[in-house]
Amino acid sequence: MSSESAAIGATRSRGVIAVILLGSAAAALAPAIVARTQRVQTMRAELQGVLAQCRERYAGARTAADTARADTWYPSTRRERQPADPACVAYRKHDMLR
Repeated sequence: MSSESAAIGATRSRGVIAVILLGSAAAALAPAIVARTQRVQTMRAELQGVLAQCRERYAGARTAADTARADTWYPSTRRERQPADPACVAYRKHDMLR
């Protein structure tokens, strides 16, 4: 075997190894990427629901007392309320209720 054909064979081997390594890395990361995408979509849908509930509360407020009650109201989600879940006032202060 000549040195040229040995060099070509070595280059092919390196290419095959690189393809195998890249394919393995992609296969290992794909489930994590898909799961993260699904979690983000779920969180986005829940946030849209919460914002809609807060908008409804503020739309019905006619007096300052009504607005104060809407400020302290905690919107419901499909899951139980967590200690870090904010009341509607947090969304209003961050100008998210447009």
